[in-house]
Amino acid sequence: MSVPAIFDPVKPSFRRTSAVIRSGVIIIFGGYAANIFGLGDALDGYAADLWRACFRARLHEFLMFEALLSVMGFAIWSTVCANLWMFGCPKIDGSSATSVYHKEVWYWYISNAVGYLLSIYIYLLLGNPRINPAAYETPTVGRLSVEVAVGVFLYDALFYPIHYSFHRPDLFPAWWISLHRPHHDSYSQKQLTTLNTFKQHFADGAVQVMVNIAVQHFTPLPMVTTKHPLSRYIHNLIVTYLLIEAHSGYDAPWHSHRVWPWVFGGSLRHQLHHHKGTVNFHQFFKYMDHTFGHAQDARVESAAR
Repeated sequence: MSVPAIFDPVKPSFRRTSAVIRSGVIIIFGGYAANIFGLGDALDGYAADLWRACFRARLHEFLMFEALLSVMGFAIWSTVCANLWMFGCPKIDGSSATSVYHKEVWYWYISNAVGYLLSIYIYLLLGNPRINPAAYETPTVGRLSVEVAVGVFLYDALFYPIHYSFHRPDLFPAWWISLHRPHHDSYSQKQLTTLNTFKQHFADGAVQVMVNIAVQHFTPLPMVTTKHPLSRYIHNLIVTYLLIEAHSGYDAPWHSHRVWPWVFGGSLRHQLHHHKGTVNFHQFFKYMDHTFGHAQDARVESAAR
């Protein structure tokens, strides 16, 4: 079966697509920073309009909105990434690419969603303060970009040593190692799919959620006291996407490791992590794997068979 050129990593059209996306991001944010042709003012206006729409919808008063947004994000991104086979995109390992929608997928997704929402509800009942809208001025794209970028970076950085510990039975007790074992079932060692994003022990998922909650309460900006709600909304959508992408088992030209190959490990490295279990402990990035000698890259070959 021939593979469309846009999904074949060695074909020029694949590389051009990644380059166009990368250039577009650079132009947009570079133009914003320099306010070329008033782009900064225009983007800030769009950010203000988006926040006003959220404010009018009173999303800040619905404390479960962020949690529901994460659940929705997982559903949307998994639907997209799980069905790339329909457009001719091959699996990274060359295995048969077909739909992963079956009873087991729905069991793991629904059980994770229900457990997550109940846990967040209890957490909120225990005294998490309500968002005071008076404390949040209209955000700029600059503020949103910094808070989201730092949040995603910290989430991956803080979870890295925890994830690494799950793979060190020589250093940690068996009960701790067992928490991560469902995520690395024998099936994921053969073919990684979006199912594996949800297939995990409840305690394993709870640790990730606690890391994310901690990150969502932090802002690197000294002039404000807390992270803007809109930054938190965007953060949840980006983190859920990157988690789904990493477990998709696909290598598409718009994937993070193709657009920013010197920054993100992406699905290529996470595929190797699931196959071997001893390399590539980052979920998104790659710098600590390189620093501590755990990095291993996949060899990229033509997807044509």
